This record gives sequence, structure tokens and C-alpha cells, in this order.
Amino acid sequence: MFMFVLIFEFVLVIYCASANASEDYFNQESLQICIPKPKSNESAIVNILNNAIGSQLSQEVIQDILHTKLEIMYLCIFAFIVSLVVVFLIPFFTCFVVWGVIHGVVVVSIGGTIYLWITWKEMSDFEINNNQVPQKFKYTYFSYALIATTFTITILLFIFKMRCHIAFVIQLHKESGKAISSMPILLLQPVGTFIFMCLSLNIWVYFGLIIEGSGYKQFEPLSRTIYYHKDDLMEFSKIYNIFVLIWIIQFIIGCQDMIIARCVSTWFFTRNKDDVTDPISCSIKYLLKHHLGSVTIRQCFANYLQNYSRRYLKTKYT
Repeated sequence: MFMFVLIFEFVLVIYCASANASEDYFNQESLQICIPKPKSNESAIVNILNNAIGSQLSQEVIQDILHTKLEIMYLCIFAFIVSLVVVFLIPFFTCFVVWGVIHGVVVVSIGGTIYLWITWKEMSDFEINNNQVPQKFKYTYFSYALIATTFTITILLFIFKMRCHIAFVIQLHKESGKAISSMPILLLQPVGTFIFMCLSLNIWVYFGLIIEGSGYKQFEPLSRTIYYHKDDLMEFSKIYNIFVLIWIIQFIIGCQDMIIARCVSTWFFTRNKDDVTDPISCSIKYLLKHHLGSVTIRQCFANYLQNYSRRYLKTKYT
């Protein structure tokens, strides 16, 4: 089924590419999108995405991301380092790590919410006195404060409801810490998943540009302009391409979950832990040989089965 989805995606991309006016449709001219000559690479990215999406909000979001790309990169590196430190501390300070993470999330959520409300209040007072604060800044902070408040209340309610299960979570982390200590190579598995996701995203963007630039050349006599008209199958290809992206991401994550689950279960149920050798390679072979179909079907029915199981258990035990 997964191969059928990919083959159908390739067929749609080839169909859209064949509709281009240029015979060599795998070049920049085949996109058939009028993009002004940019002053920088950032402007080029913004122009391309703005022409493709056609939204002023999307342009502002993309510009904000491009202007803060260094800060985002630094935060990602910092989060990666912190996650590694937490993983290595779990086997030794499980209780401290779990309670530290819980208290840290609570403090950061409450502190961030208070800061946003104070900033919004200061902007409102400053606007009343000087009338120099742009309205969009005030409303932006107000929106952020509302979102942060909702998020904080949700987190606090969730922690309050699950407080009785924290001891079980601590014991579960102790067991997982033992597994990671015995198989430290498991820490490299998410790196491989990230690489495959980046490759898939690049291919998806390339196919999306081909689909976006497809169309049959038509002449508009009233405005005396030439435009490229997309038929129904080309419009369907745009929606199907988004569906394929979600499907592939879920498939890659499912493969990662299957590999890690196979490694941990093999380690846990093996009496002599020294007999567990090269667990990731064995799990990958086992996945490719027996469970590719299981992972693929799981993406179709996972949400349905989860919702059905929750409803069944809720009606049976409540």
C-alpha cells in the first residue's frame, strides 16, 4: 500500500511536469511563477513561498523565521544538548530528573505567561499616554498571552490529574535508563530518523514546486495576458502531495518506534543481557522482513483504533 501511494505520487508529478511548456521541465524556468529579482537569498525564499501560498500572513511568518534563524538554530542546539544530559542522568537521578522536569515546565509556563501579560499591560498604558505603540504589537502580545494562559492551565490540570502516576513514571524511566545504559547506540536512532525526514522533505518540496509550476498555457484576450491553467487533476495533486508528506512522516516515525520497541523488548526478555549484540541492525532487518506492512497499515488506522479503544474502555470501566 505504501508503494502504491508513492507510485501514484510519482505519476501525478510526471503528469504535472509534462504539462509545462518547456521540454526541459526540470529547471528553474519550468516553475512558471513570476518572481521578482530578489536582493538576497532570503527575499528569494519569501517571494517563492508567497507566490505559492498567496497569503500576507504566511509572508510575515516566513520573514520572521528567516530573520531569527540564528536564534532558532542556537535554541535547537541548546535543546539537543539538554536532552542528551537528561538522558544520561536518568539512570542515576531518575526521581530528581522527573520532578525537575515537571517543576521546570510549571515554572517556565507560569513565568512566561506572567511576562506576556505584563508586557501587554505596559504597552496598553504606554499607548494611552503617548499613542505611539502600533496596534498590531499590542494585539500580538495579547494573543500570545491568551495562548500561553491556555497552555499553562492545560499543563497544570494535566499534572494535577496525573499526579498519582508519577511514581510509575519514575519506575518506568529507571527501566528505560537501564536499557539505554546497556544499548547506548539507541541514542543514534533519532539522528537517522531526522536524516531520513530531511531527505523526504527536500524531495517533497521539489515535487511541490513542479506541481505548483504546472499548467497549460492559455491566452486571456481581455487583459492580453498569458497564464497557466491547472486542470482538476493538477489541483488534486496539490492536496495529494500534502497527504503524502503526512503519510511519509508518520511512516518514518512508525519505523523508528518499531525499531526501538524491538530493541528494548529483546533486551528486556533476554535472561543474559550480554547475549544482546547489535540490536539495531537486527531490528532493522526484522522490520524490513516482517513489519513494513504493519507500519504502513498502522498509519491508516492508528487514530481510528486509538479513539475506538478509548471509547470502549471508557464505556466498560466507567
